[in-house]
Amino acid sequence: MSESKTLKPMGLMTSSLIFFIPAFLTFLLLVPGRDAVISMGYEPRTAFFIVGSVAFGMLFFVTAGLYIAEGHRWTWSAFKQRLRLKRMSRKEWIVTLLLTVFITAAYLGLLFLGTREWIAEFIPMPGWYTNEGEVNSPMLGAYWIIWARLGLWVLNILGEEFLWRGMLLPRQEVAHGRRAWLIHGTQWTLYHAWKPWELLMLWPGDIALAAVCQIFKSTTPGIVAHALFNFIPIVLVTLVVFGVIG
Repeated sequence: MSESKTLKPMGLMTSSLIFFIPAFLTFLLLVPGRDAVISMGYEPRTAFFIVGSVAFGMLFFVTAGLYIAEGHRWTWSAFKQRLRLKRMSRKEWIVTLLLTVFITAAYLGLLFLGTREWIAEFIPMPGWYTNEGEVNSPMLGAYWIIWARLGLWVLNILGEEFLWRGMLLPRQEVAHGRRAWLIHGTQWTLYHAWKPWELLMLWPGDIALAAVCQIFKSTTPGIVAHALFNFIPIVLVTLVVFGVIG
């Protein structure tokens, strides 16, 4: 039996709720929640790691809840099949690497939209997201930051890809057909509402990633492209920690 016949369609209302609720909770964690942790005496970077781990870890529980609700067996083969965790072909690797280049180029090409002048003009931002905490907390020799960033990177990539591309996108394809990638990618962009100055910078790459996963009927390209793109800041942080730059 084909995947489209075994999966129930997920309409716009349901998928929007599944995106919105984690988005709202993530906003609470990463904005007022982060401030609350800072007020307890933690420095800003540590506070972000704490609340970020909770925010991204939450996505695994949502994935598990949906998986259980669909009545699947708890075996690796069943989990892998349902979430479309497939081995990539040579063609898929090439497309995925090109996708990563596109995501990076689109983000950097729209980087001017993220300037504080743009934020102040269109979206009044609270003062919590400043670099003051970073400046007052030197990173040189702070090797723990690298390990913390790597841990958060794993939670972020797998948490989002298992839920969004693994659980939701296949059912959205059943409901929306060929335009599922556009709806899904836009919803995923809005999930990042806790950092609204990045939304327009993320949107082209988000819908492109959703499109590639839909074309290949596989979550793996999303995992790889998302992981590579999000690894760039870790490389930069590592260079700063070791004193190569900064």
